Amino acid sequence: MAAHSARPVLLSALVWPGAGQVYAGSRIRGGLLIFLTLGLAIEMVRRVLSLVLATQPAATAAFDPMEAWNRASGIMAASRAELFPLTLALIAVWCVGIVDAWRPARTHRPRADGDP
Repeated sequence: MAAHSARPVLLSALVWPGAGQVYAGSRIRGGLLIFLTLGLAIEMVRRVLSLVLATQPAATAAFDPMEAWNRASGIMAASRAELFPLTLALIAVWCVGIVDAWRPARTHRPRADGDP
């Protein structure tokens, strides 16, 4: 794979799902992946915040790192079933974005005059 055809894959893998498609010219597909990822990420943050705020103690005298760690562990254990589908969806969209950016790059052939 040439360096110019690796850019969309790297953009979708490392920057944001859909960024590689936008870079390669597939703006509609890229925009769909970007907004789908954004929506899933916002929903994930919303759910995590609601779980954290629901377990917030009424009065905290001093910050105790171990108490915070134990609370975080408890939230993670209690909310696995709620957050797992969102996590799986985010990973799936990320993988689709990478593969979708890679497929056109894989079949791209430079023209005979040397232009990409």
